[in-house]
Amino acid sequence: MVTGAFGTDLERGRWLVGAILTHSVGDGEAKGAGLSYGLESTVTAVNPYARVRLSDRLSAWGLVGYGLGRLEIEMKRSGSAAAERYRTDLEMILGALGGRAELLTPGAHDGFALALRGDAFFVRTETDAKGVAGMDDLVAAEGEASRLQLMLEGSRPVTLAGGGTLTPLLEVGLRQDGGDAETGTGLETSAGLEYTDSSSGLMMELRARTLMAHAESNYRESGVSGVVRLTPDAAGRGLSLSLESAFGTDRLWAIRDATQLATGTAADPASRLKVELGYGLPFRNGHFIGTPYLGFGYTETERSYRVGWRLTRPSDTDAFKLSIEASRREADNPERRPGARSSSEHSVGFRLAARW
Repeated sequence: MVTGAFGTDLERGRWLVGAILTHSVGDGEAKGAGLSYGLESTVTAVNPYARVRLSDRLSAWGLVGYGLGRLEIEMKRSGSAAAERYRTDLEMILGALGGRAELLTPGAHDGFALALRGDAFFVRTETDAKGVAGMDDLVAAEGEASRLQLMLEGSRPVTLAGGGTLTPLLEVGLRQDGGDAETGTGLETSAGLEYTDSSSGLMMELRARTLMAHAESNYRESGVSGVVRLTPDAAGRGLSLSLESAFGTDRLWAIRDATQLATGTAADPASRLKVELGYGLPFRNGHFIGTPYLGFGYTETERSYRVGWRLTRPSDTDAFKLSIEASRREADNPERRPGARSSSEHSVGFRLAARW
């Protein structure tokens, strides 16, 4: 499954409202009863969302979505090279809501933080029937999935003698899965360690997640992720480094609000690596900061290489950003298509962002 997204939101006072348009393309295979199927689907959906800060310690968010698309089926019988092709319409409906309450807040440097977070998620997909003999179960179908979860998260920042801050993190939660996939109650835990040093601009974080128990005894879910970031000074001058790595599954309960849900962070590949290295230099007598950078990305299905140049203002690096980038993507999935060669694509583009 590959998804592209375009969205916009507005934050004013206690409210953040927005909408995101997504387009997804997926393919898969199935076999059984002397038949093999190739499945391809496309879905275009619109997802409006909102978040409100009810108080300094309490916030809530919600998202709804509606999508339309099509499902194409290519059916082959054993021993026959001929294929029968069918097409049907597809509809998707989803909704999610959640909230977060800060029970305890730490002081400026030390202290224990405790928060309670909960959310609910539901999605349903339907395909229309076309009356094809012997294939009603394939072309007329409905699938549902839902989840309720309640998570208690705690942390305690500790100021070190060298000036950095070390923060242990622990999360424990219950969830209830429903629908046509795994169902029942589960117990999830997450533990992590974060280190930050504002003087050097260094941030490191390591997290591990696991599903400790579930009513579906054969169901397993776990993940490990790590982040290392070295940021330049406040003006953007100097060396910058970003390294993110993860293995396993990151599910819905790991996200904090609807904006992350809409952009698909809950469906990242099983293993991934992202690296970017840059160096900020004064430009136009110091009125701007120019940063040449190199990037590399890896997942189980593709590799990507990036080289570019980014222009920002030293007074506020988020107020103005102009970047020019050339990239190469190499897709390689030999398990799905035996004997197929890896494919690659090249692109050159620019991005301009301004905030006022």
